[in-house]
Amino acid sequence: MQNQKLATLIAALSPAQQVVVEEFVRNLKDTNKPSITFRESLDEFKRKRPELLRLLAQ
Repeated sequence: MQNQKLATLIAALSPAQQVVVEEFVRNLKDTNKPSITFRESLDEFKRKRPELLRLLAQ
């Protein structure tokens, strides 16, 4: 059920925003730090990919 809610939310985003979400999820998944928190991962993503976050904010 939760996956369906998430998919519905993502489907409502613009194509550019969906790309950003996909990149962020990849970043979460590919991190080499098993104990990294969501917040730390978000901060790292903001440092590495600020242009994608600007797209998401539009």
